[in-house]
Amino acid sequence: LMSSSSTPGLFINQGTADADQTEPTPTDSDGVRENGFQPTEFSAVPTGGLGIPDLVLEKTAVLVEDLNGDGLVNPGETLEYILIMQNRGSREATDVRLNDPVPVWTSLAAGSVTTSQGVVVSEIPVAINVGTVSPGQAVTVRFRVRIDPDTPQGTFVVNTATVTQAGFSPIQAQESTLVVNAPTASGSLCGSIFKDCDEDGTRDPLERGLSGVTVYLLHENGTWLASATTNFLGVYKFNTVPVGAYTVQEIVPSGYTAAGPTALPVSIAEGQTAHASFALRVCDGCIKKIYLPLILN
Repeated sequence: LMSSSSTPGLFINQGTADADQTEPTPTDSDGVRENGFQPTEFSAVPTGGLGIPDLVLEKTAVLVEDLNGDGLVNPGETLEYILIMQNRGSREATDVRLNDPVPVWTSLAAGSVTTSQGVVVSEIPVAINVGTVSPGQAVTVRFRVRIDPDTPQGTFVVNTATVTQAGFSPIQAQESTLVVNAPTASGSLCGSIFKDCDEDGTRDPLERGLSGVTVYLLHENGTWLASATTNFLGVYKFNTVPVGAYTVQEIVPSGYTAAGPTALPVSIAEGQTAHASFALRVCDGCIKKIYLPLILN
């Protein structure tokens, strides 16, 4: 089953497997159980058109200097940020630029900024003139920061990168999952923000995730701790969260209304992953749930 979305040149593909002994099961593009059965999305050249670029930005942080060998991020240790942008569209992205301010409570390791394409314009903030990114091409940017010696215990290091391109809206990726000098007892939190087409408050297999939505992690007393942004599948995640009670709050984007609560209480247990997802009331670009039998010869 294929359907065009409200975004020009974006197509959605969802298959279904069926058998006499089982219920119909939709295909899942990413294999992540927590975010439901995800359809495959891709950009293509529409008839008579030129296609569109589709830049996706992913960001991770890796502990590369663990002075005490405890596997946690402590003052004086070094993180490496790895940013990968890829053009998944059918047209080149032009005048691509990346900007990434050095996060609070850190200092940049001089000379650590590298890019697989383009020119490093500055190190503080990290600024890269990438240039043109062709369809299917990926560009990798890396830099390292040292955690300040006076960083308080339990501090979240929050870092947000922004990519701009000619003629299209900016995209962002945020890494806020690493806790400085965290207690050994910790867990994680993840969830999704999705377009609730049938407005039942539950994510159905063909309901798409919404990217670029900001989610806040608050202490039970209301203190802001960290934020995350949903990726292109509509999924967000906070890693290494100290055990305790928290509130997760979504920021409803312009053009949408909440189809349920915008803030949810969560409890983080040691070694466990808590889940909290949010529904948005919108139906533009959704595809109808149609099950097609798969005939195997």
